[in-house]
Amino acid sequence: MALLKGTFTAFLLLGLGLLPSARAATINLSPDNDLRRADDYYNIKVPNSTLRLGFTGTLTGAWDSNIGRSGYNTGTTTTSSNQAGFYLQPGLTMAVDWPVSSWASINSSVGIAYRYFPGGEGKSDFLLTGDSGELSTGIASEMKLGQNGKLTAGANISRTIESLQKLAASNSSAGYATTSVEGFLQYENDLNDILHTIDRYSHSFSWHTPGDYKYLDCQSDMIDLLLLRDTWKGGSIGPYLTITDTYYSSEQISSGLKRNDCMDYRFGAAFRHIGQVSVTGRLGYEVAQYNSNNNVATDQGTTPTYELSIVFGTGEKLIHRISSSYGLTSNYLSPPINYSRQWQHSYAVTYRVGKKWILGSDISWLDTDESDNGQKSETVRFGIGPTYDIGSHTQLSLRYEYTQQFSKQNDGYDRTVLSFTLQHKF
Repeated sequence: MALLKGTFTAFLLLGLGLLPSARAATINLSPDNDLRRADDYYNIKVPNSTLRLGFTGTLTGAWDSNIGRSGYNTGTTTTSSNQAGFYLQPGLTMAVDWPVSSWASINSSVGIAYRYFPGGEGKSDFLLTGDSGELSTGIASEMKLGQNGKLTAGANISRTIESLQKLAASNSSAGYATTSVEGFLQYENDLNDILHTIDRYSHSFSWHTPGDYKYLDCQSDMIDLLLLRDTWKGGSIGPYLTITDTYYSSEQISSGLKRNDCMDYRFGAAFRHIGQVSVTGRLGYEVAQYNSNNNVATDQGTTPTYELSIVFGTGEKLIHRISSSYGLTSNYLSPPINYSRQWQHSYAVTYRVGKKWILGSDISWLDTDESDNGQKSETVRFGIGPTYDIGSHTQLSLRYEYTQQFSKQNDGYDRTVLSFTLQHKF
């Protein structure tokens, strides 16, 4: 019992201590964007309290055919220079549901895991993990304001060793990790029966380890303003404006590695439809203006931009998820490159077979075109695997994943990962 109390205290303090990510997240209109879980998710109820907890343990084992993504920008081929290896990753996640009063509640999911390479082929490291497998966690507290208003204060933290966007960048490397922290305030209000406003402010910062990648460290402030009007049954549309100010670290950075600070403006129309087929998205225009910390790079980038997400299926048995986006990003880029035009598509499907099996598959494609004579590449990732319910609290998942990159500047690389994950709700 003492161990449980100690673990709970440490996890809760970690979650509550998350204040002020680079490239902060805009307002998510998806209906399933909620830290609250179903009642049966929380397996521990604290006596004489409204606090509910859910502890989940995981153990992942994976074989990686190309840990360092060898062959990328090396002048060699992947078949002759790759290095394979196996790692184990135990982890523990805690979900929190805490209605503090009738007007405020705290919801969070926080976890930690350790990736260990027994043979030393890769770098062993700690990860922050979410309960869905993403390398992130967050906390949110809701407060009612007036009859229809709601103010949400929260924080998100992530530690990224790799992502599809990071793998596609010209300075992609298995040798550094990105830690991002975001604090945000979000205000929602029904102005009348058909008009709704959602406004969000966030401050975020990110840092990179080891210190050789300090030039990527940055902070940003973002304001996201959205006004929606109910236009048809289950659907609404309205204007949005997003302004992001990003400024990079310049201390102890040589002039050749300094990143240019950026003011990014996005404006256009946002829309959503909630029903058997749920659709959310934005369509607009983006202007990114850069200062002259590094006077070699371009000073402005402009482009049409969009985000689209579609979810449909037949109840919980068959679910399809489609997403697509296009726009500018400055993440994971080395000077003198200011931005990359990225066009990304993904599709995922899950199918429940009987009461015990779930089959899942997904595919993602990312096209990047970096400014200032940077890299042009295409990165494709495919994954498939089953999940089996061993018992009411235990699941076993198997997954095959293949990633390949094609680049006009170098030889690219390919990579295969075979993994298993054992999950148990205590």
